[in-house]
Amino acid sequence: MKPALFILIAVLLAVNNIFINFRIGNLSYDRLLEFGLFFLFFKSYITELRENSFFRKYNLYIILFAIVQFLMNIKLVMFNGAETKIIYVSFVKCFSYIVFSYLFLLIVKENTKYLNIIIAIHLGICVFGLLHHPISPLSSQVHQIKTSLYKGVEGNEGLSKKLTGQDRYIQEGISNRFRMSGPFPSPIPFAYFLLSALFLNLYMYLRSNKKIYLFNLSIILLCSFMSQTRSLILAEVVMIMIFWVFINNKRINTYKVGIVITVLALAVLYVNRPSSSVQTGESSRMTKFNDRRELLWITGMYAIAKHPFGISKEQYAEVRKEMYYITGSLTVLYMPSHNGFINTAFNYTVIGYFLMIGFCIFIYKRTKPLSKNYRIIFNTFYIAYIINATFHNNFLFYSDYTVYMVLMLITIHYQYEKNKGLEYPKQLLNEA
Repeated sequence: MKPALFILIAVLLAVNNIFINFRIGNLSYDRLLEFGLFFLFFKSYITELRENSFFRKYNLYIILFAIVQFLMNIKLVMFNGAETKIIYVSFVKCFSYIVFSYLFLLIVKENTKYLNIIIAIHLGICVFGLLHHPISPLSSQVHQIKTSLYKGVEGNEGLSKKLTGQDRYIQEGISNRFRMSGPFPSPIPFAYFLLSALFLNLYMYLRSNKKIYLFNLSIILLCSFMSQTRSLILAEVVMIMIFWVFINNKRINTYKVGIVITVLALAVLYVNRPSSSVQTGESSRMTKFNDRRELLWITGMYAIAKHPFGISKEQYAEVRKEMYYITGSLTVLYMPSHNGFINTAFNYTVIGYFLMIGFCIFIYKRTKPLSKNYRIIFNTFYIAYIINATFHNNFLFYSDYTVYMVLMLITIHYQYEKNKGLEYPKQLLNEA
């Protein structure tokens, strides 16, 4: 019975954010099942809290974020006319972070075969994305499947527009402007998914040295380029290059450093190539950079400066109007900040910045006891994650879930190395 439940948990975690349209109230079926399974294993959750200092402090941070958000929402409801439901919706969302994290910890701590199930499903998601691309002979049929995942989206104008646009590109065979998104609503959640999936395969390749993970990595990288998400590609290039230079090398080779610098320079030029240097018309999105993200960042920071302890939609609209009169850019009137770290304050006030910095320091310290190779790949992932999140809205404890798998692997791998009898300095053991 237990193995069957663990397989079910692995499937639910792997397909996160795909079946969001199938829901009861504000909760999707898969999230409801996760909550039910969490309470089924609640006793072991309490045991994990008692025995695992990493997981205990991890939970404490989420609780602190939830308290700050609760107080902010109370203020918005009482003084800024926000709907009362934001209080319990935000509380349930914070709770879901704990549930998702623990379920992953529960099954992978038991056996890495459950992580391999997740990785296998992730590969299937990537294949779905490839088959959905206009160059695929099955793109129309796959798009019909995707559309069925989002039936009844008439009320969501943005999502309906995205699906209609994808269908047009497929029907007209426009592949160079098509942004692959797989079964996800848009390319952005697909990008966050790909970044964490890349790490999971890098981790398992380093741990097992099995070539199948290299194959998986090639598929993930192919999907990343076809998603035409510039920040994702830059982040993944950074991860791969650092992995190539530092992992399993007793000393740093000069030629490798030179290659890395060259590749990174080319990657930066590629994702930020001036549009005037390429042909106009239906050229690839990857060759253009016209969205003026810095104006969105400034608008977001200005809104936080004016309303540091919570901002309503109406107040944000007023800030956007002010910035429009200053900049003359229509983009600031309807586009969000496109910076995950800026959005931390929108969700948790400026106090959230102090909590987030504390959390990042906590995570960094918890990677220190790991052996060199694993310490490097974990820290490299965080660098890559920040690179990607700098240009998009999702961030830790906001709307990205696959990143919690990576965070839980810290304590899982620490226990794995401890069981193998690896010796750590006493100070690092105390910190862990």
